[in-house]
Amino acid sequence: MNPFIQRLRLSTRSWVSVLVVLSPAVFAAQHGEAGWAWPFEAWLQHRARVLQQQGLIRYYTFENLGPDAAQIPNAAGAEGALAHRRSTNRLVLVPGRWPQKPAVRLDADYLAGAPFELTNGPFSVTAWVRVVGQGSIRGDSVPTGGTLLSWGGGYWDGWRLTYRYPDRTLSLEIGRPKPASAVQVSTRPVADGVWHHLAAVWDGQQMRLHLNGVLAASAPFAGPLTLPAPGSQFRIGLAGYGWGSVVLDVDEVAVYGTDLSPAAILADALLHTAIPSAVAQRFDAAEQALAWRYLSAATAEYATALRLPERTGSWTPLLQLQLGEALLQQRNYPEAAQQLCAALAQGQLTQGARQMALTGLRQVVSQAPETLPPQAYAALLESGELGAREQVEVSLRLARALRQTGDLVAAQQRYQQVLGLTNATLRERLEARLGLGNLAFEMGNHAAARAEYQQIVDVTDAPAHFRSYAALRIAQSFAAQTNYAAAEAAYARVEAAADYPAHHRTEARECRQELARLAAGQPARDPAATRLQLPSRPTPGLELFVSPNGAPGNPGTTDRPLASLEQARDRIRALKRKGGLPPGGVTVTVRSGDYRLTNTFRLEAQDSGTASAPIVYRAERKGAVRLHGGLQVRGFTAVTNPSVLARLPAEAQRRVLVADLKAQGVTNFGQMRQRGFGYSPSPILELFFNGQAMPVARWPNEGFVRTGKIIDSGSAAARRGPVFEYQGDRPARWTQANQAWLLGYWRYLWAEATLGLACVDVQNRRLIAAHPYSYGGGIQADMPYYVFNLLEEIDMPGEWFLDRDTGQLYFWPPRDPTRAVIEVSMLEGPLVQLSGVAEVTFEGLVLELGRSSGVVISGGSNCLLVACTVRKLGGDAVLIEGGTHHGLLGCDLYELGRGGARISGGDRATLSPGRHFMENCHVHHFSRVDRTYTPAVWLDGVGHRIAHNAFHHSPGHALRIEGNEHLIEFNDVHHVVLETDDQGGLDMHYNPTYRGNIIRYNFWHEIGSGNVPCGQAGVRLDDAICGVLICGNIFYRCSHGLFGAVQIHGGKENILDNNLFVDCQYAVSFSPWGANRWRSFLAEAGRNQRVITNALYLARYPALAHLADNADVNSLWRNLVVNCGSVMTRDRGQQDLLDNWVVQADPGFVNPARGNFALRPNSRVWAQIGFRPIPVAEIGPYSSPHRATWPLR
Repeated sequence: MNPFIQRLRLSTRSWVSVLVVLSPAVFAAQHGEAGWAWPFEAWLQHRARVLQQQGLIRYYTFENLGPDAAQIPNAAGAEGALAHRRSTNRLVLVPGRWPQKPAVRLDADYLAGAPFELTNGPFSVTAWVRVVGQGSIRGDSVPTGGTLLSWGGGYWDGWRLTYRYPDRTLSLEIGRPKPASAVQVSTRPVADGVWHHLAAVWDGQQMRLHLNGVLAASAPFAGPLTLPAPGSQFRIGLAGYGWGSVVLDVDEVAVYGTDLSPAAILADALLHTAIPSAVAQRFDAAEQALAWRYLSAATAEYATALRLPERTGSWTPLLQLQLGEALLQQRNYPEAAQQLCAALAQGQLTQGARQMALTGLRQVVSQAPETLPPQAYAALLESGELGAREQVEVSLRLARALRQTGDLVAAQQRYQQVLGLTNATLRERLEARLGLGNLAFEMGNHAAARAEYQQIVDVTDAPAHFRSYAALRIAQSFAAQTNYAAAEAAYARVEAAADYPAHHRTEARECRQELARLAAGQPARDPAATRLQLPSRPTPGLELFVSPNGAPGNPGTTDRPLASLEQARDRIRALKRKGGLPPGGVTVTVRSGDYRLTNTFRLEAQDSGTASAPIVYRAERKGAVRLHGGLQVRGFTAVTNPSVLARLPAEAQRRVLVADLKAQGVTNFGQMRQRGFGYSPSPILELFFNGQAMPVARWPNEGFVRTGKIIDSGSAAARRGPVFEYQGDRPARWTQANQAWLLGYWRYLWAEATLGLACVDVQNRRLIAAHPYSYGGGIQADMPYYVFNLLEEIDMPGEWFLDRDTGQLYFWPPRDPTRAVIEVSMLEGPLVQLSGVAEVTFEGLVLELGRSSGVVISGGSNCLLVACTVRKLGGDAVLIEGGTHHGLLGCDLYELGRGGARISGGDRATLSPGRHFMENCHVHHFSRVDRTYTPAVWLDGVGHRIAHNAFHHSPGHALRIEGNEHLIEFNDVHHVVLETDDQGGLDMHYNPTYRGNIIRYNFWHEIGSGNVPCGQAGVRLDDAICGVLICGNIFYRCSHGLFGAVQIHGGKENILDNNLFVDCQYAVSFSPWGANRWRSFLAEAGRNQRVITNALYLARYPALAHLADNADVNSLWRNLVVNCGSVMTRDRGQQDLLDNWVVQADPGFVNPARGNFALRPNSRVWAQIGFRPIPVAEIGPYSSPHRATWPLR
């Protein structure tokens, strides 16, 4: 049997291979102090081959030395002997890799010789070294690290190899002359106390570190190589230059004046074992690809090498090790772990290489622990590398891994072992007990499961969420046996437990209701229970009619209708003056047709209804009444003006048409103003073709170009715009353009703004902006921008340009304009405005073609938009500012220059709720003009509800949440954050007293573009957001860059419970602040009036009493994570975790290909953890008489 590995049979049902890797101490006891795999004769043959290598400059073998040896000869030539520079009188010799050959131990002493010649060419150095601890000399710059080998200083000249504690990292530095300094590349932690083959290479373009025959780190460096200063030395050991010493054993060093190939280094590490040429070629290609970060290519080459007929040999586990490394760098943790385990299982790795494999496995444990197979955890447990605390943690993970592979008996034994460990904490014992309960549940032994859960419930000093979760599992166990009476009683106990988490008590109450329905023979859930039911409207006492064919003097009857909403409003006012509204109120029925608004339709407090006498403005037929603020443009003709034709691109000259807007009565063309992040919204004229917004002529037509060198960042004080260089020749065409603008993300990829273009400096290839940009410190180079509003850039169908000096509209129509409706937006104010109005409803209307907002509601109460369509606007669709209980129900909001609905109300000072709502709405294709911070819903204040909506297609986020106690539920959010960076589908920011917010039962999917430096998430809690409950959501493909599906930045006490994560790079990511930054932030935030910690808040949110404590700690409970790269990243090991379940394969989804991620009744998940079913079928809009359109389109 291989001395490193024993295979244990853990179950009679299946074979599970578990590595038992012997610790170095155990191995040494069995195989001698050196523990070496090759006989000494193999090294003698290796030495002979080294001496035959081309380019060999120095070779030190440390043979035949005694303690009094004064010099170590250079076996490669007469020159270059090393002298022992002593801190003691004698050379310290220790056992080396073989008894016949000692090694030299260095600490405060070193070996030194004359520097060798390298000129500016490549070099390689190989060595066998063992670092056995921190040395006695402390450095100035690096007090706890030491130099292993150096040629010159390694900072401003030459190079050096160093090892640093406590990181245990190995580094190669190549010095550069002042004012620069060294270029450095470092490895992951490298185990001390074992022998390592080390190789450092510079090939003129790249520096590489190889460890135990394989690439460990690389970095580009094109030179030149700076020769050491006169008087410098080649040293082994202590070298100064800011570094101290380590205790270093060395027994072989070779220096080459050439760059060794990866295959040559591998052969050297294997004592020149003959490697088949086919394997060597693939290995060279793979290592070079890995060195340049071509990870997919590297993976393919390693895999190909492992499939070759000649693959088997001492190099095989090293190929597997490197394939695992390439997969690790791609965050493919399951396959990486498989390869690392395979390398360990070979049993042919040196101790150093074995430690590399174990380090890789530990990285998987920290990044994606649930992806490791049981044998990997067994290897770690038996490696001797884990501390006592780590052993308990890894034992728990091994038990869980055994559960996931179906070896329930072995898992049960491992959990029992944890319960018997004296150093296991209370929490770890609770986790083991919970595991035993879940195992019994999965085995169908419900009585045993409930007994284990009850033991957790009975531990009075256990965390409340452990006890509530165990109590919920007891109820679920009864329900699984269809013992509904016992389940109902168990849920009732949870609901009554005042110290349990509030949402667990709510869950218990809802489950009791579901059980009652099941007992009555009904489906468990009633979809109508979460849908808004409008109260029955009383029969109106008066119905007025409005028609395009009506007249102002008509009485408003069905046969003699009025002509406008204003006339109907005025008729109601007159009615109220005469004696008030009739019982049942007034309904204004608007007949089908177009109604042009040349002024805002305004309602004031006097236009209010009452609860028993509401006022309703309704379309006779839903969607057939169009209230618009636009103008149809006619009279397009071919362009004949020679000066205009000369400015148009050649491909556009015969296709662009022109219309004279002035001749059609248009005199207000609007003003082009600075807009975007940090600027107030302003009206904008737009062009629509058959209802679709047309793009203003721009360059490039799609996407962005990048700013070049910044010549002048501009000045706000001097009102001077920035100047920067551009790429290419296109701007040379714009010398006559005097109305052009630039839109860019000038400094941050989450903040866009427009700047006027003053002129183009063709000679110097510069763009000169007309306005300053000062946010965040001004513009930066290499930031994305485009130029728009250019006649010269009408080069594709749909593009247009309005010459505001002449009123000429130039347009390349996408199709025959004579068969299309071409319109421009005209009305600069909102289409409809309500101020202080109560009990008024707009139903079934289409509102469109405004240059700013659609509907503005200020103050008042109980005003509704029902089944309305608000579209083709330059601003936001709906603004609700204050008041109470206003709402949007069943509306379609789309083709919007800004956002969907901006809703504020309630009082944060008193926590009085506004109770506004938005339900069953469809908001899409928004943020067309102002591209950031113009979401589908912006919520502020207290106590609003956003439910059963669909939000999609925006460059930025879908929801912005400010304030307290909002409920975001049953929404379908997808294809947002398609352009911006550092954003989420839902964003919250800054205030740690925004408490009581619940995000539940939403479907977040296909969010983000993927190509961003920072990140894109489904939900982003930014800068200190605390106390948010994220429960029952589905996250599918919404993790990009550094962000998980949920990103938490600096906040704490957020709870993620019972969520489903599928195909996400990370489920949850953290950007922790640490205690010092947290306290500093609180000190500053305390001066902000919106950060409230008064007695009212402390009573409502008791956790605020401990606001300064436990920075960065959040909770992840019973989440189901499927085929994700890892559950968490950057979590610092401090999160509150409970029974999260991670699988790679489909756990039993109904129809994932069609987005149905409901779990089938026979899924194993129900037994494995206490996952509550997510009501997938209820998410998103639903069919209703109060929907503007159905199905969605």
